[in-house]
Amino acid sequence: SWAREVMLPPGHPQTLAPTYTRFRLWNNLRALTASPISMLTMLFFWGNVYGVGHADKTPLRAVYLSIIMNATDCVIGLASGYPELARRFYGNPAVWFWRGELVGAQLGGTLYLLSAMVPEVLFFPIVLCSVAAQAFGGVCNKVVGAELDRSWSRAPLVELVHVTVASRNQNLACTTISALFCLFVARALAGKPAGTQPPSTVFLAAFAVFQAVRLVCTWRCSLSVPHVDTSEAHICAKWTEPLIVKA
Repeated sequence: SWAREVMLPPGHPQTLAPTYTRFRLWNNLRALTASPISMLTMLFFWGNVYGVGHADKTPLRAVYLSIIMNATDCVIGLASGYPELARRFYGNPAVWFWRGELVGAQLGGTLYLLSAMVPEVLFFPIVLCSVAAQAFGGVCNKVVGAELDRSWSRAPLVELVHVTVASRNQNLACTTISALFCLFVARALAGKPAGTQPPSTVFLAAFAVFQAVRLVCTWRCSLSVPHVDTSEAHICAKWTEPLIVKA
């Protein structure tokens, strides 16, 4: 069917590693948590840090904060992608898949929320640590994810582009579903009269639940990572092999 062609590599599941389906199911469930976590974080961040609804906090201040955080993200991202460091991610993809989640989404995401609730004197140290952790985790997950995409195929019929496009389409579908859910929730909250909004503890509890679900999903994904050749020759080849363009 059309949906199968769009969402799955050719010949699924016979042409892929035995754990592919299990990995993608858990990874898709993990993707469903991304938008709710982001929405809950922004409820605190935009109100307490950027000052939405507060006349004493100007748009110029919000621009300065964004520039500083983006600059930190760029610096740490570039440092994390340094070849000598990035090569370590290939040594054990399952472990680094897990570590990237712990450092990036769990530690970084939690610190990001925390920075919106602490006194202003503590804001910059915490938010910069958060941005740095998320930048490192993001690079780690991209490197490991690219390596995993290269490792799923078990037949010449399935090329890297098939696996990559299928993964991207699945992620987009999950992101769309979760974004629509968040839009529905946000609309419901906006329609409530002033003074009837749920207390902050409700949002914090929801954040903790979604983070816990994401953590469990990542752990299950790490158990389904396929075998990857981690020999020194294989790793070095990734940094020395020429780009081959098919005629």
